[in-house]
Amino acid sequence: MSVHQYNRQGWSRSGRSHRYRKLLSRIGLGSLTTKNLILLGVAVVFAGSLFTLGFIAFIARDLPNPNSLTERTISQTTKIYDRTGEHVLYEIFGDENRTLVRLQEGFCGDGSELDLDENGIPLFAAQATIAAEDHSFCEHSGFDVKGFARAVFQNLIGNRVGGSTLTQQLVKNAILSSEKTFTRKIKELILSLELERRYTKDELLQIYLNEIPYGST
Repeated sequence: MSVHQYNRQGWSRSGRSHRYRKLLSRIGLGSLTTKNLILLGVAVVFAGSLFTLGFIAFIARDLPNPNSLTERTISQTTKIYDRTGEHVLYEIFGDENRTLVRLQEGFCGDGSELDLDENGIPLFAAQATIAAEDHSFCEHSGFDVKGFARAVFQNLIGNRVGGSTLTQQLVKNAILSSEKTFTRKIKELILSLELERRYTKDELLQIYLNEIPYGST
């Protein structure tokens, strides 16, 4: 390496160091040593982590019980049959025409934890729902980081795309409300992670398919 090249690299490093110090001086940190700057950075990260944990604990203090997903009363359509019990004469329902049904077979697993029904929800209905709403449903733990980032990007370029997982949609519709607030979104995330711990994927999918309206109301 020539002296000229060495001097050029030295000046380059010196120039970057000078600009770095100048920037620190503008924000009032120019007198701090490198060691003190590192300690300051660690303190900021620690304080930020404490604030985040405290905020989450504050939000979580009045969370609904995750067990309410299966313990709640779900209104179903009342069906009146003829004397043979085979033909429906009347159907009585309120805002929603709903009849709870079971999966025909497991989607993310073998469905052994469910009481499957060969006349229940067919596999293609589950496949279509997963493909449209949450194609990584069987892999994530209630929140899909990649899916969320992709949705943010699509919305920034003008495409309206949702970033909620199927589990988050279930929480919004069955446990919480649909109000668009930051606090509600945090509660939705916490409950989604908890539901994924308490229920299998196929249990959540079956509840979701019985909960979400598909136009027949």
